[in-house]
Amino acid sequence: MKILTAKVVFCIGFLMASSAQAYSSYSSSDGATYRFGWSGIRVDHTTNYNGQTSTDVQTNHINTKFSYTFSNGIYLGALYEFSSFAIGTGTPPPDQRISYGPTLGFYNSGFYIEGTYFTNSTYTFANGLSYSGGSASQFEIGYLMNMTSNFYLGFGLTMANFSWNQAATGGISVSQTNNQSDTYPCLNLGFSF
Repeated sequence: MKILTAKVVFCIGFLMASSAQAYSSYSSSDGATYRFGWSGIRVDHTTNYNGQTSTDVQTNHINTKFSYTFSNGIYLGALYEFSSFAIGTGTPPPDQRISYGPTLGFYNSGFYIEGTYFTNSTYTFANGLSYSGGSASQFEIGYLMNMTSNFYLGFGLTMANFSWNQAATGGISVSQTNNQSDTYPCLNLGFSF
């Protein structure tokens, strides 16, 4: 029996946050700090169609983050987002989404809220068709806690919206719209210095 990984991971993250004592915010003597970390999740599940057929689906979301937090809690940074979507087993390879852009956020007593505007975003299907252009953004809220003076763990909730307006395959590009939205829980880990 398959267990929805997202629910298990989110529950573990919630229990970690509830049971661990939150340390003071990651800060140097002047209250400012750099952070480098990752947030993400892997979800494996089976989708049934009218009780007749079932399809295994594997989704991976990984966000790589770098930021500088000012003494007032506001932080500026950058985010690189990689997601893969595999339907079925074996071949073909999974669809992939790659996006990156600047991030603006606020951190206070372990809680954070951040928004990212992706200056570049591309979705590539396993068959080679790719979408690009348009606009994309991501919003995340969550809670972080220090495990040591320089290492943190946490959990969050990510909401992302993508709207591409260019399709390309085989060297031919046409104007075509494709939209996608994601909402998923995520685990965070990283380093502060």
